[in-house]
Amino acid sequence: MHPPPHLQNKYEIYELFPVLLLGVIGGLLGSAFIALNSKLAGLRRMYLARHGARGKIYEALAISLLTSAVSFLLPLMFSCQVCRVGCGKRAR
Repeated sequence: MHPPPHLQNKYEIYELFPVLLLGVIGGLLGSAFIALNSKLAGLRRMYLARHGARGKIYEALAISLLTSAVSFLLPLMFSCQVCRVGCGKRAR
């Protein structure tokens, strides 16, 4: 349900610039992601195709090992910090 017209938020013209900036940045990042993903898919097709079914297993194994290594090493890189008082409590 939309609020009645007299309760709707009114927007100022100066609020348009940050919204446009976010849209442009999001569009550029999205197009960069698609371009990078297309290149990566081409490389995967080119290098893994010559190994056949083994190539798929090698790829899954490499991704699994990389994920496991990062999951293991990341906590070792950063030390624990004491939480603020009450940071674990939920707001009611």
